[in-house]
Amino acid sequence: MTPKIGPLDVSIFAIMPIPESWSKAKQANALAGLISPTGKPDLDNICKLVLDAANGVLWTDDSQIVKLDLCKAYGGKPGYILSVGEYKAND
Repeated sequence: MTPKIGPLDVSIFAIMPIPESWSKAKQANALAGLISPTGKPDLDNICKLVLDAANGVLWTDDSQIVKLDLCKAYGGKPGYILSVGEYKAND
């Protein structure tokens, strides 16, 4: 894969693990989106980690990103979902 060039629009969705120590009811509420992950790691730290890791892979440098959407939520399978597209000024 060749790194993208030019201005980029990036979306990062961080799927956080649900604590096993929580009750089944609380875990179900977290999966339903009724409880949001307000603890560590901070969203800005997740962002920095993901953007730096993708340098030279998805884009030449993260300075190309001119639009960025961030979100973290609980999910059954922790990980990251990235969306990378060309930035269009009229969007």
